[in-house]
Amino acid sequence: TGDAAVRLRDGFSAQGWDEMPAYSADGKDGTSFAFRKQDVACLVRGTWNGGADGEPEIPAEDWYKIALFCTSPAFPEDRAP
Repeated sequence: TGDAAVRLRDGFSAQGWDEMPAYSADGKDGTSFAFRKQDVACLVRGTWNGGADGEPEIPAEDWYKIALFCTSPAFPEDRAP
């Protein structure tokens, strides 16, 4: 139960991973965030159908997709402009 993204964030933090704020983004249909521990970095992307406010209004759907990518050596803390 509960928001999958929040549960993943809490799980990474509980295991001693440090969040990389430069890779965080949230929207109506998804979220992204990254964590780093020693020389490994993981990027998490969660997507869902948040619906649409147009005419006719499209209701949100009840599904959630998670993609998790990890790499070593870790990618940079800051994103290049």
